[in-house]
Amino acid sequence: MRGKEKKIFCIEATVLLIALTTVPIVCSGEDPLPYWLEGTILDGNTRVLIIMNGNMTEGIDPNEYDVIISFDEALAIESDARAEYIEIYGVDPLANINPVTYNEVTWPTGNIAQEQNASPPEQEPDYIPSSYPSPHTINGKLILFVTLPINKWKPSSPIYCGMMSVLGFDAFHEYNGVYELSTFIDMSHWDADDVGFGWDLGGLLDDLAEDMRNWVNEPSEQNRIYVGWVSIENARWGLANLGDHFSVVNALAMYEIPPLGTIVTHEISHNFHADDHDWWWPLPMCVMHYLWVALHYKGWCSDCHNVIQSCIVGT
Repeated sequence: MRGKEKKIFCIEATVLLIALTTVPIVCSGEDPLPYWLEGTILDGNTRVLIIMNGNMTEGIDPNEYDVIISFDEALAIESDARAEYIEIYGVDPLANINPVTYNEVTWPTGNIAQEQNASPPEQEPDYIPSSYPSPHTINGKLILFVTLPINKWKPSSPIYCGMMSVLGFDAFHEYNGVYELSTFIDMSHWDADDVGFGWDLGGLLDDLAEDMRNWVNEPSEQNRIYVGWVSIENARWGLANLGDHFSVVNALAMYEIPPLGTIVTHEISHNFHADDHDWWWPLPMCVMHYLWVALHYKGWCSDCHNVIQSCIVGT
């Protein structure tokens, strides 16, 4: 058990509880509540790698991590921590998160899917051009690292971020030459504490690329893609390098649109040099326009598909 073994009743808790954020819940007359994963190996103090799908033959050095666990093991840790937190504090730390389903597993359990009618933001470029080369397949494989900051800016549920990322990444199975997609959650190597201002995501994207650059320098690492997940109010949905291996997704945006990973699909597509579509009519059905992101469409128009196809196979 952690903390005080009593229930705390919050005034206007439904207002103070923010979906997918690690900001402590402040209760009238009480100290702020702790982070709900505090005291577990998922609280940011342990170098953890979670295997969503794939195996440790992907050129990953196990010595870089204190603990390597499976998706099922990580889900059990979150489930137990959530139940314990509710028992102690009388507050569900994941109450406002729309449930997501991956591999016949729904998380958070018990939450009711809410109808979401988010209007897409005004379309503006959500990428930063890069002089680095795009990722490409190696022996038909692409590897996604869902990367969470160690302390500052981190979302509440690593497993939720992993499930959303797999759903978005799986869309790339349709490309010729892609035979295997592997996904891992890295909770060990991105220290974003030195990013002082995060709402536009630009500083966080630069920091992610700086911290993880050494992991994509070798020819054998050119099939790696890094999606950093953060939790920031009033920030854009995501930001990516046009080309290169890095993007950032704002977890709080997941509460605005259906939890089907379309933002992840959109941002990774930028890594393969797919550009945004503007608002000129007719709008092609393509995930590179935020209208179709909001409508949870994960396909591409022929132009974007051809650009991505060329990059994926390294031509």
